[in-house]
Amino acid sequence: MGAAGSSRVKYYFSTFKEVFEIREEKGSGIARRPQAPDVSNKQNHQMEIKTEFTIEPCEKENIKKIVDGINEYNLSKVPAIADIWTRLEFVAKDENKNEIGGILAGLGYWNGLEIKILWVKEEYRKNGVGTKILRYVEKIAIERGAEFSMLDTFDFQAEEFYLKNGYKPIGEIKGFPKGHRRIYFSKQLTK
Repeated sequence: MGAAGSSRVKYYFSTFKEVFEIREEKGSGIARRPQAPDVSNKQNHQMEIKTEFTIEPCEKENIKKIVDGINEYNLSKVPAIADIWTRLEFVAKDENKNEIGGILAGLGYWNGLEIKILWVKEEYRKNGVGTKILRYVEKIAIERGAEFSMLDTFDFQAEEFYLKNGYKPIGEIKGFPKGHRRIYFSKQLTK
């Protein structure tokens, strides 16, 4: 393998009615399936489909294809009730127009408010700035039909802040990062 970002991994994949484990041959960079059963009895087996593929770092057009692919799949299962992604990104500024906080969030196509980042400059914390930013975005989300909000944080970041603002923990990863927890929260915005 080369340096990070420059490696290519090549795979061989074969699909039958039965599922085969894919094994990578040492040093070859090619994964091969174990010996396949006799497929001459067509009643018991589907046609074999062989595909060779590589895994490479993404370019912009690859990212778009991946996002479009998952959106197409998701929307084939549950119809959208809103645009695919509506950005709700705002900055809070002091009287001198200096950034003192902000939020990066948005509404997904099922109208859930997804909060990615909420930040407040250290000297402005515990003065209600974060709560005002959060409530501002929640209000806009509700006006646009959102019923739920979701986010994640770490125990050393804003766990108490979100609990105080009505968020309920729905899961956590203990020991990530080591000695800490990553916590997942949700909040019902409408009753």
